[in-house]
Amino acid sequence: MNMVFEHYRNVLGKSSEDRKMAIAHEKLARSLMALKTLQDRNMTALRTADLSRTDRERLVDAGYLQPVMRGWCISSRPGDLPGDTTAWYASYWNFCRDYLTKRFDRNWCLSPQQSLKLHAGDWSTPEQLLVRAEGASNKVVPCSMDQHFMTSLPNCRCQKTGLS
Repeated sequence: MNMVFEHYRNVLGKSSEDRKMAIAHEKLARSLMALKTLQDRNMTALRTADLSRTDRERLVDAGYLQPVMRGWCISSRPGDLPGDTTAWYASYWNFCRDYLTKRFDRNWCLSPQQSLKLHAGDWSTPEQLLVRAEGASNKVVPCSMDQHFMTSLPNCRCQKTGLS
């Protein structure tokens, strides 16, 4: 309890500019704790609804989150330069798993060609990842708010995936 009192006494004794900076850092720290909670649950693809709007905007502005598609973000490093694709390619397969599972539950599968590549150990990121699902829209979903990613998820409607 004394440490908390000491902290606020130190903050109140500073200039208003110093207090604003301390408050901004504390807000960012709270937002980072919310992100860490989601990451501890093995969430790679973060829906915008997973974080409060304030936390999400604060983390995007600080560079800790990167929008991927409408309503979805991935974690990133604040020092990344514009156009840096490292965070995207590092989280691609986990993002696809999380996004597709959220959208289609377990009723989806990859194309036979892509499945064979994965079974053979080829985890390279394809330009298009063909997905078959019962509730699919037969549309191509671009996986990027940035043209540097150059990937998409065409999803095809099918009768049954056999994964139910």
